Amino acid sequence: MDNLFTLKKFGEQLDLLKKLLSEGKQSEADYVAQNLYENYAYAREGCLSQEDDLLSKRAELVQKDEHIAVLEGKLREAYKVHRSDFQLFNKFGKALQHVNDLKSLDGLPDMLGGIANELGLGRVAIVLDREICGGELGEHIPTFYLKGCMRYIDATLSDGPNRVFLGPISRMMRPDVFFGDPEMTPELGGSCFAFGLRDKYSSGKLLGLLAIHDLSEDRYNQEMGTDFLEYFCNSIASILGGVIYRECATGTSSSADGSNG
Repeated sequence: MDNLFTLKKFGEQLDLLKKLLSEGKQSEADYVAQNLYENYAYAREGCLSQEDDLLSKRAELVQKDEHIAVLEGKLREAYKVHRSDFQLFNKFGKALQHVNDLKSLDGLPDMLGGIANELGLGRVAIVLDREICGGELGEHIPTFYLKGCMRYIDATLSDGPNRVFLGPISRMMRPDVFFGDPEMTPELGGSCFAFGLRDKYSSGKLLGLLAIHDLSEDRYNQEMGTDFLEYFCNSIASILGGVIYRECATGTSSSADGSNG
């Protein structure tokens, strides 16, 4: 568009056209008029082309703005998840300290209380295999002969690397077995997380059950992630197994003065 008339030049050509027409010089007037029209048409085409380019660039900018908005949203969500995971990891780290501090089965109730406090959980319970423990361990540490309860355990826990239940308590078979409490029934309401504590000294065998209950039906559901919780429970199983076998081997376990299972 470098050959376009300037406004001054365009005005001069219009004045010339008027003069030629007034003087009756039609041929010369036609030439000037044609030149003005071609100049106008060229200018119009150039303007329309620039307008198309600008509209295209505007559309690209809108798309980029939308893409940036989506990325910013994902970044905020990632930060939120990362922060949440970090806070959760920190809580599990503090709760794990209570597990690491377990030196004897007498300290099991305190350990469970510490875990519940650190993780903000409702009721947390551990039921141990009476056969492994060599008998009952008192009213504060419930035990069952898990071999006799396996039909309920197998019907409740998933069959995988970690034996887990996640969902409403109404879907549990014999929640009283998992919590060591006859008052824990399917009619109680709420949701549960249950975990089979594997015996590291005997492949495929459970040394006990860990169960968590919350009054909210939505607290433990099939869609939630449980990686931290399952890793945590495996840590409990490892440390608790060592304590049980050490005490059973040395005869230093709690006195069998309770009545369970």
